Amino acid sequence: MPARSSDMWPAVQAALSDVQAATSLQILGPLPGGDGRGPRAEMFRVARDAFAAVHEPENGPAFASRLLPPMPWEGGDFGLTLSVHMAALVAVDALVRGEPPPTDAAFLVTYLLNRERSHWARLHTQDAGRRTAAVGRVWTTPPEVMNRTVFTAALTGPVSHQTAFDVVDRAIANDPAVVGHSAERIVADHIACYPPAEPHRRTVLEPLLPDRLAEDFLALTLPGHTAETAYPSAPWAPATLGALLPHGADDQPAPWAPRALTFLAASAARWPHLRHGHLYPLLRQAPWLAVAAGGPALSTLLALDDIQPDLLEDIDAKLPKHESPEFDPSRTVLAERLFPHWTGASDDPARHAAAYDSLAFALTGSGRLLEALAATEKSVALHETLAARHPVARTPGLAGALTDQCGLLNHLHRLPEAEEAGRRAVELTRKPAGLHPDDQRAPLSTALANHAAVLRQCGRDIEALRAQTEGLELVTGLVREHPGSYEDTLGLRFLDVGVTLTAALREPAALAATHAAVLLLDREARDGSATREGPLSTALTNLARLLLTQSPALRTGIDWWERALEASARAVDINRRRAKANPFPLLEDLVQSLRIHAAALEAAHRHSAARAVREEVDQLSYAPAASSRRGHCPSVTPSVTYDRKETEEVVDALELTVFRHMARHDVRAYGDHLLPRLHDALRRDGTAGIPLLEEIADLHHRLAPYDRAHRSLLSNTYVLISLELWQAERRLEAVRALARAVEVDRHLAASDPGRYRDHLVDGLYMLAARQKAAGLRSEARASRREARRLRWGLVRPSAVQSAR
Repeated sequence: MPARSSDMWPAVQAALSDVQAATSLQILGPLPGGDGRGPRAEMFRVARDAFAAVHEPENGPAFASRLLPPMPWEGGDFGLTLSVHMAALVAVDALVRGEPPPTDAAFLVTYLLNRERSHWARLHTQDAGRRTAAVGRVWTTPPEVMNRTVFTAALTGPVSHQTAFDVVDRAIANDPAVVGHSAERIVADHIACYPPAEPHRRTVLEPLLPDRLAEDFLALTLPGHTAETAYPSAPWAPATLGALLPHGADDQPAPWAPRALTFLAASAARWPHLRHGHLYPLLRQAPWLAVAAGGPALSTLLALDDIQPDLLEDIDAKLPKHESPEFDPSRTVLAERLFPHWTGASDDPARHAAAYDSLAFALTGSGRLLEALAATEKSVALHETLAARHPVARTPGLAGALTDQCGLLNHLHRLPEAEEAGRRAVELTRKPAGLHPDDQRAPLSTALANHAAVLRQCGRDIEALRAQTEGLELVTGLVREHPGSYEDTLGLRFLDVGVTLTAALREPAALAATHAAVLLLDREARDGSATREGPLSTALTNLARLLLTQSPALRTGIDWWERALEASARAVDINRRRAKANPFPLLEDLVQSLRIHAAALEAAHRHSAARAVREEVDQLSYAPAASSRRGHCPSVTPSVTYDRKETEEVVDALELTVFRHMARHDVRAYGDHLLPRLHDALRRDGTAGIPLLEEIADLHHRLAPYDRAHRSLLSNTYVLISLELWQAERRLEAVRALARAVEVDRHLAASDPGRYRDHLVDGLYMLAARQKAAGLRSEARASRREARRLRWGLVRPSAVQSAR
């Protein structure tokens, strides 16, 4: 199987596992060279005999014995099995045709391509005016037009019919040589030469095969190779390349950009003129193309060792700023190649510190945590020196480096060092010299989150809870002030809080926090923008786990197993993509999500599917990448003993923050969870009585459409607000609050006079007394008059409501 892509292998492994066949991954090195008795020569003889048997079935062995290897095997070009097979095919074909065989790899390629060109010419000249057997119609496409179409197909790969028509129109636009040749006819003639490899997919523009031949065809068609190659380049090729890979500032990447960039980069490794004359100039105009083409294409591009640092920096600037499994391996290659340039171009310690920051971030994404920690420690040392000299400008950089160091040390279970780094990061971020505190809220929330994670592992639960609550409230404020800007950060904070509340056995709040994390992190579902799939997959896995393990009392009336199955299935889908792109650090995430998915399938009584998932877990658990994190024993630290009441109060405060957020999102689902916690807070904190009562009143108002009882509770809450305001000598505000209570009672009495009319009358008399005491005598008389008329049945509550 000579295909370059490895996309097919997961499907092959899955199919083989169904029949209990074991599979393994092996990196195949180049074939050993040597003389006529080496593996390359032996492979040539086997392939030669097979091809000769097809050409001369009656006397194939005698025919084949006349063929000796036509070229030396020692070079790197024949380390690939495919190249040896191609050499055998060409040797047989040349003997049949009476032509001298190629004597090196370059002429091997040109021989094959010249045979293609002669075939196009024969179809156009010899078969012109009569129907071809292949398609039952007249062939009309000239060889030069077919050349351009094959060049196009090498870049695009198989596409749909309509896309093929559009692409061919784009490739041959404004060319007088093709006037009168429609795209439909050109595509039909191309199909006659290159029928689809998979007809059921209904695609056309099948490229040259094998891939290596298509790569060399691209290189030889583009101008710039030496005359000795003996293959004519095409003057139209650069313009066609530019048309098929739009690279303007406002252009969108073509769907075939990943294939085109991969093939160009693979070909450029063998053809220098393609690198310097076409590929690099294209990327200088549009470095974003290298990223838009995807991680595998970028990795192929970065295998070229003569890309200038300035171009690498331009490409690096276009990479995602957060973790990305698709690009993290490429980011690491970029950072390691650019690091000597970053540090060697200047003695500026700030530039060196930034270089170590970038290197540490890239190494972390590739799972190389010890190397990342070493780079971060260098960064911290440099930032320490800079902050000592310029505290106002450089302290935030030091705090950020310490935050990163804290996270890495925590992952490596070096808890005392992690706690120290986290504590310093929080202190430096909390009191920035010369900066407005609002500028530090986002970095402070991150520093608090990292420090809280370490504190929790050190058994200092109260301090961890307080840090998490503060970090959550900071980002909640930022989201309110800047809608759309900090949702991802808030999602990360809720994800951490969900884990903490799970450990504290606060199931409803843990479920609410994790649900909030999913909603906030799922940006693609929310607004169509790119999603940070790593945290989202963790949130989905945690959500499914919580749904599966929650107390039976909490499962009543909800489709908990369906939600768990949906969340776990989506987490598995995400983690499959992530582990495929970057297996070393991410395979363990896939294993964890598969375990939860198997449990969800069992809960849904899909036992056969659950068994298959568990078998996959068993296979993956033995993979080197999945076990790479094992063997790290956490530092044993004694838990700190706290007063139980103090612990409960801190957890209650965190729960309150969680339910406040979720009630804003879905008051019907979470309002009844929030109400008792607001009342608890009211009992604990008398100084915040009025704001809390107003929040309770607003919640009753929002819940009233779903439950009539909340209208009566709303009236009572307004009465309590009025009493608090009256005691605070805010008399006019107290009267207005009591008037709102009476208005709610009017609505209740209008719908059910027998039950609520007396309550309305009492409220009116109370309102009249407050109005009189506040100096609102005319309003007081009106309230008393209404109360008397209602008491003696002189007016119905609905009529009073309408009159007012």
